[in-house]
Amino acid sequence: MPEASTARLHRARTRPPRRLVAITLAATGLLSAGCDTLASAQQGLGHAPLVNDLAARLTSAEQGSYTAHYQLAGGRSAVVARQAKPSRTAYRYPGGVMVLTAASSTECLTSTKPAHCRRTGAQPADNAPIFDRPDSHGLIATGVVIKLLTATALDPHAVVTQRDTTMAGENATCVTADQVRAAPASSYSACVTTSGVLASASMTIDGQRVELTLTAFSPTVAPNLFNLPAGAILDDQRPGH
Repeated sequence: MPEASTARLHRARTRPPRRLVAITLAATGLLSAGCDTLASAQQGLGHAPLVNDLAARLTSAEQGSYTAHYQLAGGRSAVVARQAKPSRTAYRYPGGVMVLTAASSTECLTSTKPAHCRRTGAQPADNAPIFDRPDSHGLIATGVVIKLLTATALDPHAVVTQRDTTMAGENATCVTADQVRAAPASSYSACVTTSGVLASASMTIDGQRVELTLTAFSPTVAPNLFNLPAGAILDDQRPGH
């Protein structure tokens, strides 16, 4: 057989069928597209470690003791005090006081004289229902901020920027988030100290604006912060009381 004919026959035998080549290229394209999609999803959730860390800080701080003073919108002020043993939390804000313990929740309205207080069963200190919405007191529960951070961590479309700062002498990490879905607020900013205390928050929830900034911090707690207003009228609504 002539050498030319032998070479053509060898190439014909070794060349993969056109259909196999097409299938291989198509499969390669699909695999590449799949990898690109996965990479995009991972890149979209690149902010997750950051916001998850801030949420973990806030959660951890609920087990400790501290006193945090805040400036609210309009120049008003508020105090949040937490004590580990015995476990209790006090919120002192314009127009009211709330004290949460393992056994009860006491809410006082100080706009009346004497103050009127209502005591009910216990509720989680980090998610007191009165602070799910800011209303007139201007505070927001730490649990609400944790929900915002968690929703942001799970949302690949959220746009998150970070900065570091110092507030009331405490180092803090701040995030600004936009386009957050399935969250109490679609955009917000929040700062958390290295010890896990909420250092600032800015957001709108149910049409109410929240603006709070940490002005003073102490790892200790004064016992009188858990006292009810002097002369307050107490309505204990717990069963058996």
